[in-house]
Amino acid sequence: MHPANLNARRSHRIYLRNMLLSEDADNLLPDWAFFVKAVVNAESLRPTASREGFYEDRRLEAAREELGACLRDHLVGLAGRESARFERFLGVHHLALKALAARDDECYRIFIDWLPFETTRGRQTIRALREQGGPLSFVDDIGQYRQMEKIASAQGLTLINAGYVYDPELLAKLPEVYPDVELRPLDAAAMTHDFEELDPEDREAAEALLDVAIPTLRPYACQPEARKFQPTELPALFAAGSDARFVRSLEQSKETADPLFQGVLESLQSRPGVRPSTTLVLNFRNPMIRRLASVTSRTVLERAVQVLYVQGLLLAQEPLSTRELALLSQGLAGLIESAIGDGAKETRS
Repeated sequence: MHPANLNARRSHRIYLRNMLLSEDADNLLPDWAFFVKAVVNAESLRPTASREGFYEDRRLEAAREELGACLRDHLVGLAGRESARFERFLGVHHLALKALAARDDECYRIFIDWLPFETTRGRQTIRALREQGGPLSFVDDIGQYRQMEKIASAQGLTLINAGYVYDPELLAKLPEVYPDVELRPLDAAAMTHDFEELDPEDREAAEALLDVAIPTLRPYACQPEARKFQPTELPALFAAGSDARFVRSLEQSKETADPLFQGVLESLQSRPGVRPSTTLVLNFRNPMIRRLASVTSRTVLERAVQVLYVQGLLLAQEPLSTRELALLSQGLAGLIESAIGDGAKETRS
């Protein structure tokens, strides 16, 4: 048993009144049944002129619905009678079951507890997630999930990766079936609100660093903050709400678009309102950030903030603009030059 390709062309062997009509028909089963290869002996369906399939008419639609219902009933029975076999089937063809559950409310109620999702607690079924108790959060973008999974794990949050096909629709319907489940969307910008505030001593230590970081990041519509959060090894977190990500996507598209399309993008970008800003949260639990707060050289601080900003973008899997790529090169070159200068001083002494 192996997984079927969702986008692969489906072919079925069809007989018409016991005579082979085609071994390559592709319009006989519902779209969600992409993992099935059918052998069918039809009686009343109308073959096409090429005799390679059937005409799309009411009889074919009725046959398709009937075949889909038979397959669905078989899966329901398999789940009830042979749970171990059904679990093996689900491990290979869970995407087909997700497609079916997303379209059919009855199948949703039957199968949703069996369906697996990627989470910060590993691959989990909805039943396992419900039995763990507590609120569930989800992110519908794979890049954001990769950015947030370590932070969510460190804070004890159960975060679901809903960036794959059918997952957002399935999770949106979950409270209808299980009203007691607390489910909420989450993004990095909202997560930062729960980070620990600095105590007065740390706030004073961070003040000089933020005084440099604010003008350094202003051209990129990014506001620096200093908080404490887990994991400790993460020096900074780039956080952007949906509006800010939309603006960034427009700017990225403008760089590669032709002149005509650039005008369209500029009109979208110039809509009235304040441009949404992003946030770079500096982690004051991180030893490097704490050491950086004691540096007195403004030039070194500017370069370090530039590199932290670009690192945050990369960890968030945000594509870099031309300006940001240049910023990375400048920041790294500046830090290397400083290190070479310090090394030369040590050698002479």
